[in-house]
Amino acid sequence: MFGEFVKLVAALNFYSKYNLRASLFILDSTLVFFENIITPLTQAYAYKHSNGKGMPYIY
Repeated sequence: MFGEFVKLVAALNFYSKYNLRASLFILDSTLVFFENIITPLTQAYAYKHSNGKGMPYIY
């Protein structure tokens, strides 16, 4: 969970010279970060505030 953020910061520091490769790597890390952390949090929030009926998963 926290490892993705560390990888993102490491990518910013290490790949700052190589713009294209860095941006692709950072984009990938950011997407993984949002997939694994932000989306479950929003889903849990939506479920909690829907009176137990749940909500369809939004991609």
